[in-house]
This record gives sequence, C-alpha cells and structure tokens, in this order.
Amino acid sequence: MRVPGTGIRCDATGCVDFTFLSSASLGTRARRVLASRETALLSGLEPGSPGCVCPVPGQRFVLGDLALTLVETGYCPGASMLLVERPDGARTLYAARLPADPGRLPEVPACGTLLLDPGWSDPSAARDPVRDGGEDLVAWTRQRSGEHPALLVDSPALLAPLAALLDASGLISRASRAVRARARILADLGLEMGPLLADGGRRGVLVRSSGGRTPRTPAAAVVDTGDAAPALASPDRVFRLPVAAPARAYVTLVERCGAEVVHTGPSLADLPALAAEASLSGIRWVGGERQESLPPMPS
Repeated sequence: MRVPGTGIRCDATGCVDFTFLSSASLGTRARRVLASRETALLSGLEPGSPGCVCPVPGQRFVLGDLALTLVETGYCPGASMLLVERPDGARTLYAARLPADPGRLPEVPACGTLLLDPGWSDPSAARDPVRDGGEDLVAWTRQRSGEHPALLVDSPALLAPLAALLDASGLISRASRAVRARARILADLGLEMGPLLADGGRRGVLVRSSGGRTPRTPAAAVVDTGDAAPALASPDRVFRLPVAAPARAYVTLVERCGAEVVHTGPSLADLPALAAEASLSGIRWVGGERQESLPPMPS
C-alpha cells in the first residue's frame, strides 16, 4: 500500500526499492527497509545498515520534506504503525496488524487519512475468528508424541505464545535453527522463550518453519488470525493462536483516530459494512484496488 502524496510504500512484499515494514510477520524483499530495530532483527536484517533504517519509535525524523514517526502497536515486539506528516500539515497513518488484546494498543495519533492493510491471506478467518486457547493443539501434539510431530510456525508473533503453551503443558520441545535464532532475539527482548531454546532431542516436538521439505512425520500448522495454512507444507491440521486482532477491531481504530478518509487493503474489504453496523458514518472509503492504482509520485 502506498501513502498518498508520497513515494512511501508500506509492507510491500516484492523487490521494490524502499518500503516501511510494520512487523516481522509481514516479510519483504525490498532493497531498503524502514522498520523498528526489533522488526529488523526478527526479519534477519541488520539495523543501521545502508539498507535498513531503524528510527526510535515515538521520535519524529525527517525524510525529504516529510516528518515520520513509528508508533508501536503492541502486536509483537517491534510492530508499529507509521505516521506521515506533510509540510501542509496533513497527517496520514498506516496500520497493519493490531494486538488481539485491546488493552495493549497504545494511544492512536489523530490523522485525516488512515491506511489499513493487515495483509491477511484468509480474510474470512479474521471476520469471524475462532478463539482457541491452544487446548486442541496440545491434545493433538500429546496424541502423536511418539511419532515426533512437527509444529510449523512462520510468524515470529506466535513464538512467545507457543513457548508459553509448550511450557504450561509440559511438552518436551526442540526448535529448528531458524526458529531458535528468532527465539534468542525474543529472549534478549525479555520474553520467556525457554521451551524453544531447550534441546528436547529426538523425543521432543519439533518447532520449525513451513519452508523446506514437507515433514515425513505428523505436522500441524500454527497460524495467526486471518492467516491461512502454508500450502506447500501440506499440514495434517491447522491450529490458530490469535495474536492479531480481528476485523472489527479496525472499526475502533478508525473511530479513535478521527480519520475522514480510510484506505483499505484487499483483506479489509468488509470494513465499511462493519463500520456501518457500528453506526460510524461520514467517512470516505477507498478500496485496495483503487489505492494500488494510484500513480507513483516523482522522487
């Protein structure tokens, strides 16, 4: 999604020149990235390098004639919104994923234009999310403990909740090298990641990403609100640990920031209807297909 009136892209997944990355759960192949330090580390980027700009959240910094501010969301370590202020005083806020716990969302800055794109691959699951405390996941894993089951987790936002679940259930676990590396970063940030740093040997349930070969042992995908199971991994089961907020939470965000114009990505196409149900009116809605068709601004 592009910030109107600027050349700034947000959460662009392709090989673009520059993008803002809202969290490590939404990857990118951009040549240059603007993100928080935590998001950069969890994404395998090097903070402070020429290709990775990492401003301090809450502090305004200048990019050309624009003033930018990262606003932490509480969705996962480093996750943030981007506030863009133009010389004429116009304020635009971009928001991707929000925390499922409304109490973790910080004060939302006022803006005239709001851009919303959580990047869900399964929007229907975000409209009517199933609230799962992980009991089914634990039961499935216990039943297959003798078959060396694998849990496929791609989102860093799910690692801390999954570690807590494994710890509470007493399940022996082991993690792949990539998962262990992210778990170490999260542990350095103060999160309890013991079950994903321990070595359970062959006996433990393996926690790994969905990349690579399809597991020969029973495998279950662990996904967030609005995310779909990885197609290439062909998991036996799919379990949800809802860390991200569902679609209706974005109605509250629209109301709190006071925006008059709201751009929605494809996965939030139903937001105008949800806002109408909440008696929220007087907003001009711009759909994702129209927003993406805007011509790029000259640099």
